[in-house]
Amino acid sequence: MSAPYRRASRHDAVWLFIILGGIAFAIFSTSKIPNKDSFGAWLLLIVAIPIIASIVVAVIVTSLLNRKRVKGIRKALTRRGFRFDAEPDQVQKDAFFAPLEHLGSWLGLQGGATNVQWVAASDTVGVFEHQYLVGSGKTTQEFLHTVLVFQDPIGFEYGMTAFRAGYVKKRAILRGQEEFQIGDEAFDKDWVLFGEPAIAKRFFRHSVQQLLLDSPKGETWAIGNGYVGVSFEATFNGANMEKFLDRAKRVISEASRG
Repeated sequence: MSAPYRRASRHDAVWLFIILGGIAFAIFSTSKIPNKDSFGAWLLLIVAIPIIASIVVAVIVTSLLNRKRVKGIRKALTRRGFRFDAEPDQVQKDAFFAPLEHLGSWLGLQGGATNVQWVAASDTVGVFEHQYLVGSGKTTQEFLHTVLVFQDPIGFEYGMTAFRAGYVKKRAILRGQEEFQIGDEAFDKDWVLFGEPAIAKRFFRHSVQQLLLDSPKGETWAIGNGYVGVSFEATFNGANMEKFLDRAKRVISEASRG
């Protein structure tokens, strides 16, 4: 079963290619230097310059590629009537994040509104990207999410969350949480649910379950406080942003049927 949308490239291959190119050039150029011992500590500088330069180039190139990706999203969303801001101020970030403040941790949005990257809005939907970094002192890992926010069409007073997760993350999610199941074997196999079972059974009716069976790992639905949020653990290009949005609308439309 093919995925209904696909994540954008993170350009890791581009980054790696440029860095390896810098290292290869440093090794090659150093091998051509006669009487290396006479250079002393300067030899280290000669080796370091192309490597440092390649890192700088890699940062610039990947930044340009990401800007191009965001411009593609902007074009796709503005064509649909969205208002788009690539550099929102903190007030805008807070306004977009406020509906999901109580669901932020369930959606994996650590750091809250501060880590919102860009925002877009129509009369009925809010969209934003969220990024945060986790470091151990030696390594740093980047976490990316694309988030849609809808008004809850049903009006649930309480909340629940559903994750499409692999085995390892499922165990991490459930640490300290009490999972429940819908009662459909195929759906329960792939989705992790906790919160209010009554809400889950009302929202995830059989037709909605069928729509979500092809969801890629990393998709999350959170309901509560008058809003429905759907998050995916990656970024998109313009075309897949539209697919993600259209599919979420279909799910909510199906869930809100009387």
